Amino acid sequence: MAEINVAALLAPPDILNCKRVLCVQPHPDDNEIGMGGVIYVLARSGCELHYLTVTNGDQGNLNPNAAPEETAAVRHLGASRFHFLPHGDGTLNDVLALSREIAEVIRSVQPEAIFCPDPWLPYEVHWDHIITGRAAANAFHLCGHMKCLRAIGYYFTASPNTVVDITDAFERKLIVHIFTREYGRRSYITSPGGASPGHRVRRGLFQPLSILEFDGFSTRGELHHIEGPIIAQPLSEIPFDIVKSTIALFLSELLYRLIKEGEADPGLYDFVEGSITTLDGLDSSVAANFHLWFLVQLTHYLGYSPQDNYAEGHALDYRAGLYISSDELPHTLLMAPREAKLFYELTHATPAQLPDFALAREQRTTLLTALIDLYGFHTEAIYSVNSLRILSEIF
Repeated sequence: MAEINVAALLAPPDILNCKRVLCVQPHPDDNEIGMGGVIYVLARSGCELHYLTVTNGDQGNLNPNAAPEETAAVRHLGASRFHFLPHGDGTLNDVLALSREIAEVIRSVQPEAIFCPDPWLPYEVHWDHIITGRAAANAFHLCGHMKCLRAIGYYFTASPNTVVDITDAFERKLIVHIFTREYGRRSYITSPGGASPGHRVRRGLFQPLSILEFDGFSTRGELHHIEGPIIAQPLSEIPFDIVKSTIALFLSELLYRLIKEGEADPGLYDFVEGSITTLDGLDSSVAANFHLWFLVQLTHYLGYSPQDNYAEGHALDYRAGLYISSDELPHTLLMAPREAKLFYELTHATPAQLPDFALAREQRTTLLTALIDLYGFHTEAIYSVNSLRILSEIF
């Protein structure tokens, strides 16, 4: 009787030998964030890359040209075929129905492998990611009879079993999303150049919350061109302080998810730029409360802030946008009195007054949870901020 090599049988397939793959994403840009480097490497190896976008991402971006913008961006990575399902952001709830839709695309594309977010990621809270991942897994099962289909791979995973060298992808052109004072949020394309020391400095410009000056050139499409970027205001501590760099990563992703492409908002821009320089100069011992202050202040610019009618012991009513007596609570869309008091105090606080807020970790966690609930009442986009998990663990 022949011996069976169980290790070889159960080993993950070599995805770099695939000639056609299907990358399934809940929202536009999830594939690039989760496996952009792998997509580029697969394209360079001659693989035919298909994108399947399940929702239109309208909760995070109301830009009506989101689909053309996405295809323009990822063509630079090497994706060439695009498929879209007609679902709204935050509306997914039926795994079996969605798996049948994905299975239809799989039968049409005939891929050797499919990729999607890991729906079993610990602490994953975005329902679209969970539903899409499970639906893709079930679709893979439904199409298991197809001889071409060899593997399903999960990105955003806590249990990787395959490593792909994406060093060459670092030299590819960058798609950067920049919040500008004159035009609001815009997408730009730039070349990071080669591997010379001078070019390495240039690539380092595009770090979370970097404040830049550059020459921008508008195009007819959604991707504009950027040349000659330089540091406008050097940050001396954020890149090197673990607390501040973690907060910077969170704020950068938060703004990416919440600020929509479109019209300029000079007031919001000035607030963001001022907050960045303030965080950079803030004493590290009080920086742990900065993200809470920022989230509270940001509600004013996004139109989420309540009326200024706080009284001691009142709760915050998200739906009505005002503080109410805790003796008369009409529904559950509320911030409890303790957190409502902190919200009110932070609303009227300056960064210089943050040392007055001696918050224990439990208080920071509870207030952050309440703030996420408040933002979640207005937009599902807050639940796509993956760095929230890191923030909760550190602070």
